[in-house]
Amino acid sequence: MELTKKQKTWSIVIGVIVVMSIIGQFAPQKPKPVERIEYGNLTATAQTCADGLLKQQLKFPDGWSYEYKDMQRTDSVTYSLKAIVLAKNGFGVRSRINYTCVLKYTGSKEVSNDIIDAMDSRYWTVISNTLGE
Repeated sequence: MELTKKQKTWSIVIGVIVVMSIIGQFAPQKPKPVERIEYGNLTATAQTCADGLLKQQLKFPDGWSYEYKDMQRTDSVTYSLKAIVLAKNGFGVRSRINYTCVLKYTGSKEVSNDIIDAMDSRYWTVISNTLGE
């Protein structure tokens, strides 16, 4: 039985479609873009949280001050504070203490746009918190 010209054409078309679909299975796929959430800038809020953590660690939480501080936003949710603190020691003498604190915001985008709500400690995770001479 001999195929007609029309049947031959359709056989070729179907063959090409099958081959292209097989090749398509092995072709590299483009990765889907990662959806990135932009949070509000919470530098001031992170600073307030770090101050609270610092006060909890000082033996005499009254009368301390920053001699130097540098608060940086390292990515959209992580904040790093490096500082030199002047604080009273056990003898009442002010001494210089190095302080570093890294905080990560774990709240939602909506909360990050409301400074008052973002100050709630349940939205922050302490990555590191060191106080030393």
